[in-house]
Amino acid sequence: MPLKAVISGFTTILRRPQVLLPALIVMAVSIVASLALGELVFGLLYQGLVYEILPETGIWEFPFALYVMYSAEINALIGLLALSLLLQIWLAFGYARFVSGKKKKQGIFGAMAYATKNIKHVIAAFVFFGIVSVFFLVIAYALLALGFYTDIIAIALWIVFALLVIYLGIKLAMAVPIMAIEEVNLKEALQKSWKFSEKHFFGLLIMLAVVFLIVSPALNFIGGNIADLFIDDMSAIAVLAIFTLIATAYTNLAIALYYVQKI
Repeated sequence: MPLKAVISGFTTILRRPQVLLPALIVMAVSIVASLALGELVFGLLYQGLVYEILPETGIWEFPFALYVMYSAEINALIGLLALSLLLQIWLAFGYARFVSGKKKKQGIFGAMAYATKNIKHVIAAFVFFGIVSVFFLVIAYALLALGFYTDIIAIALWIVFALLVIYLGIKLAMAVPIMAIEEVNLKEALQKSWKFSEKHFFGLLIMLAVVFLIVSPALNFIGGNIADLFIDDMSAIAVLAIFTLIATAYTNLAIALYYVQKI
């Protein structure tokens, strides 16, 4: 039952709160990167959305013209998104290794060291999912552009597109955990994830829905409400950070635990 993995994610954090430390490291790196590149990204959003300083071109030429106008800002945004994806894959790899039970005395730090040692597998997954993300982004923009010509067909295609994204998300959800747990390369992990989802498709669907649509938003909601009780901004930020760490660690643990409990 997906409920077992959902609960086990919380009990793991309660029993071993040190599992939050890798998420803290990722948060710290992300903050440093955001401070370094955030001004450029903010400039793109502010000038584009607030002042509407955008290229006057056709819908199909717009992305290229926008890049020419804001190349530095867009490169900074791409850099932040790429770093975020890489760090999230590294986290998922490490947490999956932690719950695998391959080495009981390894601990969370040993698991993250294993993920770092196997960085080639992390990078391989990063490249694959990066390419997939760009592919879907291009399709999404094409559908958006198509909406300027025909609403009905565009809406129908958006529904098909959304279902396809959800379907592939479920089929490939276990790829990174499998790489760490089964000690296989990306190609084998993708194959195993695809086969695993054939047997547990609806279980995966329920588990991912609970984790991403119920538990994670609930944690952020609770954290936000508790933060509102503090007058001091630093205390409020600290509370939000703690709940963000819990949500990040919990999500990775629950997904990996679901796979371990089913094999």
